[in-house]
Amino acid sequence: MLETVKYVIFADEDTGFLEYKAGNLEYCQLPQGKIQVTKDDAELGDETITDPMLGIYYFAMNYEAEPFKGNLALREALNYAVDRQNIIDVISEGVPSVASGVVPKGIVGWIDGQTKYVYDPEMAAQKLEEAGYPGGEGLPVIQFGINIGSGHELVAEAVQADFAEIGVNVEIVAMDWGTALEAFQNGTIGFFRLGWQADYPTMDNFIFPLFHSTSSDNYQGYNNPEVDKMLIEARSIADEDERIAKYREIEKIVLDDSAFILVYQYGMRLMLKDYVKGFELSAAENYDLSTVYFEKE
Repeated sequence: MLETVKYVIFADEDTGFLEYKAGNLEYCQLPQGKIQVTKDDAELGDETITDPMLGIYYFAMNYEAEPFKGNLALREALNYAVDRQNIIDVISEGVPSVASGVVPKGIVGWIDGQTKYVYDPEMAAQKLEEAGYPGGEGLPVIQFGINIGSGHELVAEAVQADFAEIGVNVEIVAMDWGTALEAFQNGTIGFFRLGWQADYPTMDNFIFPLFHSTSSDNYQGYNNPEVDKMLIEARSIADEDERIAKYREIEKIVLDDSAFILVYQYGMRLMLKDYVKGFELSAAENYDLSTVYFEKE
């Protein structure tokens, strides 16, 4: 068994990966853009981990700020404008998967087809006209907030190009994580990237924190009194089937309100040395190091 464990913090994934390849780390993040070439590598391929995760990647729209406030058609236009498959297949090298709802596949209660939003530039343009901005005319430049690193810049650039196709102009604002969260929370930036991973493998753990009006994790300021009431009701339902049905109903309302743009369900991008034994990783990316040992030749 392990006698000591040392965690090393790096400013970026690439530096950590170089240290891994140099033999100085047993476990690290696999950088965006290096996934397939690493999986194809004769020495490193068997050390890659790209399993599905219980987490979602999304773009939030501040529900209480212009131009998104009270304009469902605009929020829908942007939802239809994003080419998610391009982000998944090209930028993320096929590691994530299409998300069919707020609740990721693998959570009890997950159901396919909850969201109606697919890549449809024609529908996006139509909705944009309904929103009062035909061809993007009159719509101010949208600042798109992201945190630096982990390939978010590439995703943001792809979305910027998608939106430009329907006449919506985007300015990418890249910040460190702490500054980004503050800007998202105080409303300085009204359109921004976020992700959510399971603390517990339940439907409530995805829907309540992100969409109850009083939740500190509800960065988009989503506020629907009906949803608030239903969430409290759902938590009091003892019967599992009835509780799942209630959460599915809530999930559908939230998705139809288009308070955010669901991009994908996360996939892991990790490296683990082949001599590390007894290491078991959950879909929530949790592990127990008390069972781990090294078996070097």
